[in-house]
Amino acid sequence: MSEDLVVTDTDNYSQGNNIQADCLIVLTSSNHLHLQAGSPCIDKGVNTAPSLPVTDCDGEARIINSAADIGADEYPEQCTDNDGDGYAAEGGTCGPVDCDDSNPNVFPGAVEGPFGDPACSDLIDNDCDGAIDSADSNCQAVDLIEISVTNPPTTAAAGSSFKLSDTVKNQGNIASGVSTTRYYLSTNKYISAKDRRLTGSRAVPVLNPGETSRGIRSVTVTIPANMPQETYYLLACADDTNAVIESNERNNCKASGTTVQVTP
Repeated sequence: MSEDLVVTDTDNYSQGNNIQADCLIVLTSSNHLHLQAGSPCIDKGVNTAPSLPVTDCDGEARIINSAADIGADEYPEQCTDNDGDGYAAEGGTCGPVDCDDSNPNVFPGAVEGPFGDPACSDLIDNDCDGAIDSADSNCQAVDLIEISVTNPPTTAAAGSSFKLSDTVKNQGNIASGVSTTRYYLSTNKYISAKDRRLTGSRAVPVLNPGETSRGIRSVTVTIPANMPQETYYLLACADDTNAVIESNERNNCKASGTTVQVTP
């Protein structure tokens, strides 16, 4: 069936969006002219037109999307949810846009993070926020490092104590939790299983990205009584109890610039 739509401007108001095209109108069993999907008349009306009714010819809302449709019928928004996750691809009155309507695990508000979650390394924008993997704030991580540690005394007896200070920095993208810095004596500048941990530690508070925490000679450490008589570097190791999940767990320690000779 072909229908010609003739509009008469009885109130001398021109809405400015007149369309010279096939409006894809169909006559229903109730003798109402309805717009069909893809009609160029959809959302092309003017919401401020005089005497714009609250409802259309079927009693449905006059403005379903951003603007009224041209004609007596307001075309209902079609909400397509191919993957059954409760979110449609159209957006608008259908709700938040499903950025991948073929994957039920991808939808606005899906869990993406924290760092270490497989969703942070799958090359997919799981929560439809426009950010993928490490670019998503939920997938970014803490990275605690030691940026300084004081030098130990030149000599120290096994079983003796000395004071030190160090500075921890969060060079990650998000705030850290509280952590603990501990200290070691090492024959080289790198932490290993054979290095001896000293008694004494320092609590480090929450650090925002770029923030530092300095312990100003507030830590007293004690050398083990059975420490071999050798020359050692002092190592300060941030988050030594692994309380904080970090993007890099291998850069927590800093060596002193000079060494200490352990004596009997």
